[in-house]
Amino acid sequence: MKKAKITIIAALMAGMFGMTSCDDFLTKTPPTQLTTEGFWSSELNAKSWLAGTYHELQDALNENIFMWGEARADNFYATSYNGSGVVLNAVKSSDGCSNWKNIYRVIGSCNAGIENVDKVNFASEETARSYKGQWYGLRAMMYFYAIRIWGDVPLITSVWDGDVNTKYNDRTPVADVKKQIEEDLKMAISLLDNEGVYYFNKGAALALKADVAMWFKDYQGCVDTVDELMASGRYKLCADPTTLKAGWVDPTKADGEAIFSLYWDYEANGQNPFGQNLGLYSKQPHYGMSNSCLQNMLNDKHDVRFWAVVDTASLYTSSSNNKIELAKGVTRIDYKSGLLALLTKYLEISGVDGTAVKFKTVMNDFDGKIPLLRTADALLLKAEALNKLDRPQEALDIVNQVRQRAGNSRVALLEDYPVKEGYPYTYVEDPTTPGAYIETMSRERLILDERQVEFYGEGKRWFDLRRTGYVKDAMDEHLMIAQEFNGEDIVGFELGTTTGEGRLLFPLHNSVFSSNPNMIGKQNPPYSE
Repeated sequence: MKKAKITIIAALMAGMFGMTSCDDFLTKTPPTQLTTEGFWSSELNAKSWLAGTYHELQDALNENIFMWGEARADNFYATSYNGSGVVLNAVKSSDGCSNWKNIYRVIGSCNAGIENVDKVNFASEETARSYKGQWYGLRAMMYFYAIRIWGDVPLITSVWDGDVNTKYNDRTPVADVKKQIEEDLKMAISLLDNEGVYYFNKGAALALKADVAMWFKDYQGCVDTVDELMASGRYKLCADPTTLKAGWVDPTKADGEAIFSLYWDYEANGQNPFGQNLGLYSKQPHYGMSNSCLQNMLNDKHDVRFWAVVDTASLYTSSSNNKIELAKGVTRIDYKSGLLALLTKYLEISGVDGTAVKFKTVMNDFDGKIPLLRTADALLLKAEALNKLDRPQEALDIVNQVRQRAGNSRVALLEDYPVKEGYPYTYVEDPTTPGAYIETMSRERLILDERQVEFYGEGKRWFDLRRTGYVKDAMDEHLMIAQEFNGEDIVGFELGTTTGEGRLLFPLHNSVFSSNPNMIGKQNPPYSE
């Protein structure tokens, strides 16, 4: 299928919105004139519907990639411009990020596409298969986000038939949604090929399948799926730091590392909401790098995942232009410093100020293409799985490959990481000095830290902590700093419920309960309705 910009005309989008929105966010998609036989007989109309699906995807994920995947994790502190309690683990049912409306708009669009695509008179079977595969894959991706964010969610796989007795939906157990995700991915893998980096493609289906396998602790399944992904010959790690940086700015230049990225075009889509939180055009970032993340970044300052990802130019004092030296364990960022608040990962390099890299200034026209799935993501998930399967050297080999292509000179040696699992630092006896102990970390923590550096600003950290079970370990110290600064009780990360996951999940948005009587009394504890 030829690559094309995902640009939607207003008339087509008006029709699209009419199809996917409804009185409440849990009703099945209502039929409209666009789902008639006549509409779905045209390949051009099917193409516009697919474009509309991607437009809905942009609305569903753009800012929420950050809010769901990083704002609650330990990568960021809030700045003085931040009015949200999410970063303090104070998520509310009225918060925009608690609303699954836009996820279900994507799902509704996919359902209509899947249900009607076989009616279309396509010029080629290849195009027909591709369209159907993309709808299956995108639906799987939306449901995978949903179960990680809210747990049990309504499972809707068909267009609403108009029967008022079937209008309202209930929450479906995660296990049943998982089965649907796996079935959708199986279909997507069988139908898709190399659609391009801005479209859900076969590589994206395989990478997502590996992610699903790891979430549900199917370690061998993850390894086998990543092996299948890499055997395609289409994907590889970037050759060097320069290519890696170029690929963050333009995924088509990532030399096989980019698998699926969220397209954005300022002229077609308007202001990109992802950039506002990180000060990319307003210069008033709502979030800045946390100290714990900085310490990981400082393990090797030659690593492109540090100097090309954060605004090191901010380390000059404004009054005297004196440079603040960075030293691991010495330089510390707190709520008062205001340093390293600008995410430059998706900005072009414009020059150097002293030894600090400067980046192209953008205003409202920031149109970063945020990565959703990358080769490094799949490989580091495989490393995590290999460690679980007691294949530690293979796991460390992947970590070293990921580091090397980023310009990091540190080599992870197996003898330095003798412990398999655990988040806290451990102490092992020094073989050269009887009675002395060496502070070290587990291999699992090593891989998790590597992912923190690799995917900073890509919406992965919270899900990584959730998947590995280390939310409280990572968040206690991080939140204690924030709580102290804000004059609150220093309690760290509170689950807030005795029923299980508690605040590990997001609350259901309060609009759910006013629009769907089946949902009343089914809020995720300890949140209020």
